[in-house]
Amino acid sequence: MAQDRILGETQSYLDGWFSRRDSMAEAAGDLAAEMMEAGSDTTRLAAAVTRWQDGARARPQADLRGWLTLCTNCSGHLAREAAQAETEILDNTVEIARRAGHARHATPV
Repeated sequence: MAQDRILGETQSYLDGWFSRRDSMAEAAGDLAAEMMEAGSDTTRLAAAVTRWQDGARARPQADLRGWLTLCTNCSGHLAREAAQAETEILDNTVEIARRAGHARHATPV
C-alpha cells in the first residue's frame, strides 16, 4: 500500500534530518571549544571556523537532496498504486461488459 511506503520514506527522511541537526549542534559545541582553546591565535580560529562552515554548507545540501528523494519516491509510490487501480477498474469494466453481452433476455435496440 502506498501509504505504508510513503510513511517509511518519510521516516527515513526525518531520521536523516534529525541526525543532521544533532551533528549541527555538536559541531557548534566543537567550534566553541576550539575557539576557546585557540584564544587569540587567528590561524587556529580561522581553521576552526572554516571547518564549521564546511559542515554548515553540507547540511542544507543534504536536506535538499533528502527532500527531493522523498518527493520523488513518494510520487512513484502513488503513481504505481494509481496505475494498479486503473488496471483493476479496466479489468472489472471488461468483465461487466462481457457478462452483459451474454444476457439471455436482452432486448435489441
